[in-house]
Amino acid sequence: MRKIIGIMSSKGGLGKSTISANLAHIIAKNGFKTLLIDGDILLPNLDVILKINPSKTTLDFLSNEAKFSELITKITGNFSAIFNQSGDKILEHLDAFDEYKKAIESIEDYEFVVIDMPNCLLNNHLYEICDEIVLICAPEPAAIVNCYSMIKALSKTHKSISVILNFVKNENEAKNIYKNLEKVISSNLASDLDLTFLGQIKRSNFISQCSKKRQLVTKAFSKTNADFNIKSITSNLLVKFNKAPLNLDGFKGLSGVLRSMSEKLKD
Repeated sequence: MRKIIGIMSSKGGLGKSTISANLAHIIAKNGFKTLLIDGDILLPNLDVILKINPSKTTLDFLSNEAKFSELITKITGNFSAIFNQSGDKILEHLDAFDEYKKAIESIEDYEFVVIDMPNCLLNNHLYEICDEIVLICAPEPAAIVNCYSMIKALSKTHKSISVILNFVKNENEAKNIYKNLEKVISSNLASDLDLTFLGQIKRSNFISQCSKKRQLVTKAFSKTNADFNIKSITSNLLVKFNKAPLNLDGFKGLSGVLRSMSEKLKD
């Protein structure tokens, strides 16, 4: 049965779209048929990240100029995507958005659907059809406060929410932030909420380079710490869906230590 994963962030500029694209790419690369959807109707950018000029976009479906199946662009292998179109023209067709949401919900040809969501819950209601919400946070007061507020709001409709911490100094910083967040949540929200810490992504020049060059970290800088962080997160997410974890043995041992030391000198 296919799973719909909504990726959101507690504020702008936290790498939501970059993480969405890399996560979907890794899932697909590991044998799962995966569809990545740009669900941000106001600020779409997955076409920029993936260097794709799609022939059809969400706007074509909303304006009744294309079938939903025609929106799908094959990227490679098991990896496909649906792109959005920048500009305010899409706002003229929001009355058709419920049909778009139903079309996504009825997808059966893919094992995983990853939606790059808008940050604001009021922007659209795609989060309502997601089996899992993944919230991206950062070691900033505003991001942490917003993360709690979003979890509080989302917990009314979702009982399974995951958290990723981006731009952290190290694993300890990430765990401490999550531990404090979890303590506040357990004291104030329903006890049946399944909150999971998927992992952290250390601030890295490799990720910045990929953003500028429009490359996937997991392709351009394979076997780096940035690649390891994203793959570890993806592995933990797959396990949450009762799938086998990814094989990360290539990051262990002496070669992993040397690689980490080399990156510290570069960063």
